[in-house]
Amino acid sequence: MVEQPPVMQERVFGMPLADFEALLTEVLVAALILYMCYVIWKIGRHSKAGRFGMTVLFVVLGLGMLGVVVKPIIAKVLGID
Repeated sequence: MVEQPPVMQERVFGMPLADFEALLTEVLVAALILYMCYVIWKIGRHSKAGRFGMTVLFVVLGLGMLGVVVKPIIAKVLGID
């Protein structure tokens, strides 16, 4: 019987690949949300929306981003993880 070599777990920067992917996903989603906030601000400024218009833009367009942020919190509270 031939002995099988142990299976090596892939590592990136000293951490397991799955942990690295989870960290990178969180960082990139946060960066995307910040970029979308910049785009909303630029749209409001370019259209001369004013204070009320800018507030409406951020509330309406920001609700989609809020869903991305709140979903993991609700899943953790409900134990759905």
